[in-house]
Amino acid sequence: MFAGILQSIVSTAGGGEEGEKTRAKTHLTTDQTLTKAALMIPLILLSFTRLFAGGTFRDSSLNCSPNQFAVYQTNSSGFVERTIEKSANANRFYMNNYCWEHLTHYKIDDVPLDERISHKNLRNDLKQTDTANLAINKYFPYVMFFLIIIAAIPVMIWTRVAATAVQPQVEFLISGITEAMDITVGTLLELHKDKKLVREKRTTRLGVDGAPVREIVSVERMLELFYEKFSDAEEKEKLMTKFTTLQKFVRAKVTCSKLVTHFLIYRSANILSLVGVTIALYEWSLKNTKSNFNCLVPFSSTDIPEQQQVYELLSCNINGVIVRQYITEIWCLANVFLIVAGILGTIGDFNSAKDSSSLLKITEPICEHKISYEDWTLNGNSWIGLNDLHILLMLAKRNVGAKKVVAMCLRANEMMRYLGEDIEGQNGPYLRKLAGQLLWTNDEKFDEDVDKVLEETEKMRKT
Repeated sequence: MFAGILQSIVSTAGGGEEGEKTRAKTHLTTDQTLTKAALMIPLILLSFTRLFAGGTFRDSSLNCSPNQFAVYQTNSSGFVERTIEKSANANRFYMNNYCWEHLTHYKIDDVPLDERISHKNLRNDLKQTDTANLAINKYFPYVMFFLIIIAAIPVMIWTRVAATAVQPQVEFLISGITEAMDITVGTLLELHKDKKLVREKRTTRLGVDGAPVREIVSVERMLELFYEKFSDAEEKEKLMTKFTTLQKFVRAKVTCSKLVTHFLIYRSANILSLVGVTIALYEWSLKNTKSNFNCLVPFSSTDIPEQQQVYELLSCNINGVIVRQYITEIWCLANVFLIVAGILGTIGDFNSAKDSSSLLKITEPICEHKISYEDWTLNGNSWIGLNDLHILLMLAKRNVGAKKVVAMCLRANEMMRYLGEDIEGQNGPYLRKLAGQLLWTNDEKFDEDVDKVLEETEKMRKT
């Protein structure tokens, strides 16, 4: 229940459903892993504790007993008798409640046994002794709540900032890329319906004509057929008008690094918050694992002079300290793994940034960006080798990469690169590989994504 309330508070503070949509579109994989794990791990641990150790962190986990000791005396008959000296105060409810509200351990090594029970000067004797605060055993759930909020601060701030600074740019780039890709795939599908993508070629072996072989038309013929669909001046002008803004946007983002700075600050804030939470857990919880302590309890009225007050020392035990210790250790270890994952993920993002250009290249048959990829891919002209276009393309790829049509286009681009046909400014090899992908899936039932491409392309042709 407590964990559910806390999760609801964090979700509401993060913008609710709209915040979830913002984070889905503006989070890289590493950011999503860090933020979700940093919040879910302590919530799971807290829920586990409440379910299987419900009495932990409550007053029922404390048990106290008055100090008592044996006294040996010789009686009149010359025999040694043993008597047990103990407190006359037997109100356990009062003792337990007082010690739970005052979780302080007193070291009593220098206090004689006979002065530990109903001794007026006991409080003065203990003033100069060392004490230890054990309140963490009572307030640990609230400490968890506080630390979860600390860990959630970066993502809550990012959600607000990204909703206006990042999300609109990502959505614009995605819409432009998907539309260009839809037109490309739709045009190839139309050529396939017109039976223009495949040609028959007869083979000859030892002077004997063999059976005809079907193959995809040449690169030159592919380009010719593809651009014939846009030979009409009015349609070509409409197409150019539609993608002019996208071209300008893409070229402008090559020279900017503002988003790169935002993402590095956000990533650093996430990692630093995990470091801070781990240090706080070590200092407040792991360094305080004492379960047995001495509690100083007053047993006289408070309206009498202090020098007449009667105090006693009780021996108390707190159940569940080992549970808190295990929870803290698991949480700290998880944070360490997340910190390492965040650092490695950042390095991985730098290494994979150069591959993000593939999402832009699959739109080139329709939208010519006039960008030299060698000039902007991890070069020294942009800050730390990255620019805003890298970030936007990585976000766009993460948001649309799972769609069947996009995956098909990316595979065609990968095949072209592996075969060494990735020549800048030449779209023929890519179109030919994409046509091959379409022919392979021709006999399969197209999913809703492909059907949508066909419908939108048909509407575009009619308008």
